[in-house]
Amino acid sequence: MVTLGMISKDDSDSQSIRNPIRESMPISTVEPNEREKEATISLGEELRRQNVLETADEIRMRETVLNHVDSLMKHFVVSIGENTRRAAAAASKLLMFGSYRLGHVSKDEFFDAFESMLLESQSVSEVTCIRDAYVPTIKTKICGMSIDLAMAWLEPSSILDDLFVRDDMSPQNENEQYVRILGGSLVTEDMLRLVPNIQVFRDSLQCIGLWAQRRAIYSDLSGFLGGIAWATVVCRICQLYPNAVSSTIVRHAFIMINQWCLKFVSLLLPGRMFFLSQAHPASWSHRMPTITPGYPAISYAHNVASSTQIIMTDEIKRANDIVEQAIAGKTSWSELFAKDDFFHAYEHYVQVIACTGDKDLQIQWYTVTTSLEINI
Repeated sequence: MVTLGMISKDDSDSQSIRNPIRESMPISTVEPNEREKEATISLGEELRRQNVLETADEIRMRETVLNHVDSLMKHFVVSIGENTRRAAAAASKLLMFGSYRLGHVSKDEFFDAFESMLLESQSVSEVTCIRDAYVPTIKTKICGMSIDLAMAWLEPSSILDDLFVRDDMSPQNENEQYVRILGGSLVTEDMLRLVPNIQVFRDSLQCIGLWAQRRAIYSDLSGFLGGIAWATVVCRICQLYPNAVSSTIVRHAFIMINQWCLKFVSLLLPGRMFFLSQAHPASWSHRMPTITPGYPAISYAHNVASSTQIIMTDEIKRANDIVEQAIAGKTSWSELFAKDDFFHAYEHYVQVIACTGDKDLQIQWYTVTTSLEINI
């Protein structure tokens, strides 16, 4: 899945340590000590043992798949152009966070024509259209890689390869679905601009993400925090401790999440207070609000309930204890990533079986039932 946790680099990332503009002061600018450096090295070694880091072959495969999708998208846009000249000027843009932004294409054309084009490609194994979702999406699998495609309509008559999503592009768009799609790219880019050290941010996020997945609390549909919420938390901690190494960021992340002593608002660039004031009031009433930067300013913790918050609190306390021991050299980081013993933790279960008699319908039905899981 191409998600926020797999943020791509651009040319501006060549200098990973930068001085981002911040409105809030850091808690500490202390440089890491030798013990923290050693703990970070051992954490990196453990992440490699856990096969979290992509190999060179996997990176090349990802680039090949994305280039293939980009070619399909450009061919699709030209094929449905109103006339030859205008079709040649129109284009598509593969956004950093893994979705697509199209110009001069209607919603019906996206779900009909482009779906057919995907099905004709030999490298595509699955295609599922979710037209009625809050953000309509085409879920597909290309060369074994899961990719979600969404469409946004832009005003420019053409889309250049160096197009960059700006804050002022989103509020002017009247369609809230498109605003959310564009906002996804904006949030991703903001994450990279807001953190003082991109590599520390990525390493810390990989650690937190792997831990959450292994402990079965990495899913907003199930009432926990999803990828963008965890990324927002890690981004905020990186800003509060700009000189810290990844092991220290992970440590402080668990401490602060456990206390939940602050609103995780990575809304730190000048001029962004407009977006904060426009955040939906319900976002501030969430149990674990994580307000994202950019427009629309919303919380991605809306599904967190009292029961799932209790589960996360217990897991975070466990993780906090392990991290303290790991940094002190008294235990291994591998203990942090031990899989959850869900089926040994509870005596009774409710099993829900949702199935159809058709393979293609089953994929769509699975998506529908998964989206309703939180209501059970």
